[in-house]
This record gives sequence, structure tokens and C-alpha cells, in this order.
Amino acid sequence: MISFQAQGLHHSLLRTLKRSTQRKASSLTKLTTGSSIPKSSFNPATKAIADRIYTKRLSRKAAQGNIRSGIDSLKTADSGLMRIQAQLESMTQLAQAAASELLDAVSRDALNNEFASKAAQINTIARSNNLNNNELLSVHHIDIGFVLDSSGSMGGEIANLSSSVSGFRQRFIDAGLDVQFGLVDVNVSRDSGDSTWRRLDIAAPNFDAELAAMAGSVTGGAVDPYSALLNASGALDTPGTREPDTLTWRGGGTENHLIYITDTRREADKLAGSETQADVAAMLAASGVIVHVIAPDQHHNVFDEIVRQTGGHLFSKGNNSGSGIPIALDVIAEEFEEVFHEENLDLQVGVNGTSDDTFDMGLPLDSTLVALDLVEGSINTPEDARAMIDAIKTARDGVSEGQALIGANIRRLVWMDEHHETMSTSEAKTYAQMHDVDIASEMTQIAKQEILTRMSLDALGQLKRMEKNTIDLLLQGIKT
Repeated sequence: MISFQAQGLHHSLLRTLKRSTQRKASSLTKLTTGSSIPKSSFNPATKAIADRIYTKRLSRKAAQGNIRSGIDSLKTADSGLMRIQAQLESMTQLAQAAASELLDAVSRDALNNEFASKAAQINTIARSNNLNNNELLSVHHIDIGFVLDSSGSMGGEIANLSSSVSGFRQRFIDAGLDVQFGLVDVNVSRDSGDSTWRRLDIAAPNFDAELAAMAGSVTGGAVDPYSALLNASGALDTPGTREPDTLTWRGGGTENHLIYITDTRREADKLAGSETQADVAAMLAASGVIVHVIAPDQHHNVFDEIVRQTGGHLFSKGNNSGSGIPIALDVIAEEFEEVFHEENLDLQVGVNGTSDDTFDMGLPLDSTLVALDLVEGSINTPEDARAMIDAIKTARDGVSEGQALIGANIRRLVWMDEHHETMSTSEAKTYAQMHDVDIASEMTQIAKQEILTRMSLDALGQLKRMEKNTIDLLLQGIKT
């Protein structure tokens, strides 16, 4: 009976010793490898808290990276604006000198040439100011002149265009592009001289209303699209009964497009001489305008060379109501979106990754000559010079407002960065405290297992001595 009890106790002590050794080894491994932080195997509550802190610290680090990148972008933009202000100051001095009535022609020409050079440098500065492939002080400018056959059969097509043009414009706006429209009427009954009437210049107000009115006022009459395209583009200026015919392109790097829509061929010839389509195409290409044509398939041969040489597109008009017009506009808009898409530079500055954590830096801040309204500026005469002094002052005020906005945004981002740094330090301390608690816990566990190990070994030793004594007594009894 005693032997069986001793054997059971022996096995129990061995199990205790094995568990103590394993737990001690586990604690030592955690301490030496850091796997005790967090204690994933046996403290779910502590692990959950530690995981949240760790995830937030990672998000905070990413936000700080975005913020510091944003500060760099804003500082780069501010440097560009300072350079533009310096050019504007020089232009003001030149205009003030040119406002004098006493200048001779040579001196005035010299001032005007230097003035033009300073203006060109503004565009160079604005368009070259970028960081990480992001344009900071410029957007892409696009002028589009709609050149429309207004003969009696075109009411449906113009109405279809009228219903589509708002969405067409919005596509450009959504892509961060600056687009402006103009409207040209093609009909010998409107202008018997050159079949061209500029109803609205580029960027004139009320485009949508004028287009809708045009749809309701179509009238009989032949068309000369060659004359209309040349006159509207500025490649040619032929006399007509309604002037001017040429669209006033904004210039300053703006891309110029004409979209001609018709349901017929070239029905009249209002150009002097015996020009061919190739001649017209060469003149249009030389003017820098890109021509798109929406026409019935059977008349594409009247326009294919013009479209090819200018780099435009030739589209099918579709049915009698111009079902192909919305499709053509989609293709044109999509091409612009792919090539020139520009997004506002928003930053993710919070740790939650939501829209509430985004920050609008106010970039790109368009500071090109177009945006500053200085494209047509010259100081050829004292009157022009005095007008330019006022225009430059307005431009400088606008640039100063941009600098103030950038300065305010830099200060806000610096504060956010400092706030994140403070919070990150606090979270690191909390995390370190949890680390320390875990170390203390593991050290306590090691000490506990050491005691259990020693006690188990002592008990095993005592058990063995008891077994030996028992055996010795039994052997003595047998001898006696």
C-alpha cells in the first residue's frame, strides 16, 4: 500500500516539475524575444488594448508623413508665389516708366519688350512649380468654340447639344480643368459675306441660354464650314456683314479647340480663290487650333483632312436629332480627363482614415497669366501702361491672398504635426508601461516556477530517501 502511494506521489512531483520547467522556459523566451508584448496567449484584454495603441501609432505616423509632405508642397508653392510677386513688381516699375508721355518710340519699345519678357516668366514659374509630379501653381486651360450649322434642318441637333453641354462642362470641372466656351453661327442667311457670325466670345456669360435660343431660331440658308472654321479660329479674317467673327482665345498656354456640328456638306464657297481642303487644313493647323467635326458619315470626306492635320476627331452625327453628339462629347471629355486630369491636393491628416480627417491645402493655386488676367497686357502707349498698373495691382493682391492662404495652411499643418507628436509620445509611454507590466509579470512567473521547481526537487529527494529507508527496514525485518 505504501509503495503504491509513494509511486503516485512520485509521478505527481515529476509532472509538477515538468510544468514548472516549461513555464519558466516560456517566460524566459518571451523576455528575450519580446513576444510577451502583448501577451497574446493568455491576456486578451491587455492584447486588445495594446493592438489598438499599436494600430493608432501606425496611423499617426502615416498622417505625420502626409502632413510633412503637405508642408513641403505649400512651402514650394509659396516660394513660387514670391518669385511671381517679384516679376509683378518689376512689371509695375516698367509700366510706371511707360506711362510717361515723354518717351521716344525706341525707349517705349524696349520697355514693352522687357515687360513681355517678365510676363512670360510668370507663366514659366507657375507651370514649373511642382513637387512629386503635382502641379502647385497652374491648371490646364482649355477654350472650346462650338461652330454650329444653323440651317433649318439643324434644330434637333442643336437642341441635343444644348441638353448635353452642361454635363460636358462638368466633366472638365470635375477633372480640375479650366474650360471656357464660345459660340459661332454658320449660315449665309446670318452673314452673307463669310457665312460666319460669332454669337458669343470665349468665356462670355449666358452660353447655355444662347445655345438654347439658337436651337429655336434655325433658318434656311447654305453653309461654308471652311470659311467659318478659318474665321472663328483667327487663321483668316474675311469681311462679312456681321463682325467680328474670330473667337478671342485666352492665350497664355491655353489649348484651343473648335467643334463643328453639321448635317450637310460644304454648300457655299465664301473664300476667295480656289482653296482645297488641304489648304484649309494647313491654315488651321498653323493657327494652333484643334478641330473636331460631328457630321453625317457620307460627308466625312469633306472634313477628314482638316481633322487629321489639326489633331482632332471625326464623329458620326447619328440620326436626324444628332444621337451621335453626346457620344462625341463623351469621347472628347474623356480624352481630356485622361491627359490633363488634375486633382485638388487633399491630405489624410487624421488617424481614422475618414473624410473628416482630410485637409484641403488650397492647391493647385492657379497663378498663370490667364488666372491673373494679364494675358493681353502691354505698355505700348501711356494709356495701356496706366491700365496695366491697375491690372497688375489687382493681380498682386490676388497673389498676396494666395500667399496668406498658404501661410495659414502651413501653420495649421505644423500645429497638427506637433499635436500628433505629442499624442504619439503619450501613446509610446502607455505602450512602454504595458511592456514594463508584462516584464514584471514574467519575472514573477519565473520566480514562482523556480520555487516550485526547488520544492518539487526537494520533495522528490525526500521521497527517494523515504523509499530507501523503507526498503532498508524491510530487509532488516527479513534478516531477523
